[in-house]
Amino acid sequence: ALEAGKHCFCQARMGRHLGEAKPMLAAAEAHPELVNMISPAPHTLEHYLREVVHSGRLGQITSVELRVVGGGNLDRTSVTWRERRELSGNQIMFMGIYAEMLNAIVGPYETLSASLATPIAEKTDESGETVQVDIPQVVAISGRLESGALAVEHHSGVNVDQTNGSSLTVRGLEGTAVYDLGESLQIGAAGEPMSAVDVPADRRTEWTVEEDFIGAVRAARAGKPPKERPVRPDFAEGILYMRKVEAVHRSAATGKAVQPASL
Repeated sequence: ALEAGKHCFCQARMGRHLGEAKPMLAAAEAHPELVNMISPAPHTLEHYLREVVHSGRLGQITSVELRVVGGGNLDRTSVTWRERRELSGNQIMFMGIYAEMLNAIVGPYETLSASLATPIAEKTDESGETVQVDIPQVVAISGRLESGALAVEHHSGVNVDQTNGSSLTVRGLEGTAVYDLGESLQIGAAGEPMSAVDVPADRRTEWTVEEDFIGAVRAARAGKPPKERPVRPDFAEGILYMRKVEAVHRSAATGKAVQPASL
């Protein structure tokens, strides 16, 4: 699309794998007059939490814990597009979406190790045909961020109990923040109990994806450079999570730690 002179918007992550993502970034860099954008995750308080972390309010970040569990992969009589490798590629559930969020708030991994599992490896699709599912349904990741903080992640699409949900915990030497990735954010300063943060309406992020893209396109048509028509995530940010996805697969396949930036 970019090579044809068109502005480019990607829904549901950047590409099927890193091999597709790199030429996309190269095309974007070769056409700075065009807008490139990926649909962001609709996390209302993400930008506010990012400001909290980057302001130093929590002090030096020491550890990060991400938990994303649900039952979206439990149905054995349905195969969604996210479970079809020819459509989803190396993407795993919502791991890529949350990778973007982690990159924005605490930065990317310096090195990571991962394990993958597919407990329900066989399903029946809508036509009654048996389908082999090889996209992981449970993911465990651990590693060190470029900031020096340690991180652990647990993703599961086969959770059968009522503890479904997602949460991000960021721990620093001066405080801790717990975000349930919905409307609730709690922060506790060192030595004090956690308490809910009443984030003002004007500090909450609304869904303005279409408006943001159209605004950037209009600015580009008016001749404004990329820094004056910013969108996030763009392909440069997207390549970071594509490297992470690749690193997760390589680590799981080899049993070794992988540095995403080297890929």
